[in-house]
Amino acid sequence: MDFLGILCLLILATTLARHFAHRAGIPAVIGEILVGVILGPALLNWVHLTTLVQTFSDIGVVVLMFIGGLE
Repeated sequence: MDFLGILCLLILATTLARHFAHRAGIPAVIGEILVGVILGPALLNWVHLTTLVQTFSDIGVVVLMFIGGLE
């Protein structure tokens, strides 16, 4: 799967997980992390770690830490 397909898959899956986590009353970030674990090499192995995916994940971690610090 090319990078754009992986990115669309991750955005769609995390949006759905955020919605269902909110409805279940748990923090949305828990649903997003579960999507990463499920789609990543731990379970389904649909998302392979490439340089571009690694760069975007590093940016995501920085943004997540920033948002966590604001709260």
